[in-house]
Amino acid sequence: MPDADRYCGGAVGIGEAAVESSFVSLLWIALCAVIAPLLAGLVPRRLVPEVVILLVAGVLIGPFGLGLATTDDAIGILRELGLGMLFLWPATRSRSPS
Repeated sequence: MPDADRYCGGAVGIGEAAVESSFVSLLWIALCAVIAPLLAGLVPRRLVPEVVILLVAGVLIGPFGLGLATTDDAIGILRELGLGMLFLWPATRSRSPS
């Protein structure tokens, strides 16, 4: 019964490895999202915006940096949402003339 181990959890399947990779990537992304505001608060007079720290952290942990976070479908959706929020963020900071 060599197939019994494969169906009973004896070996990690391809789907389980992909879920684990997405989870590890999401963990690194969440860690950056928590640490960035803390680092921005440590800089005197807020000279470095939080968005800049998030972008630098994303480059560092991404696939072209240290490779801690990989890109797959789940992370791709998160990336697109983050990019949309980045484009809409200045609109929330602008003031309408009164």
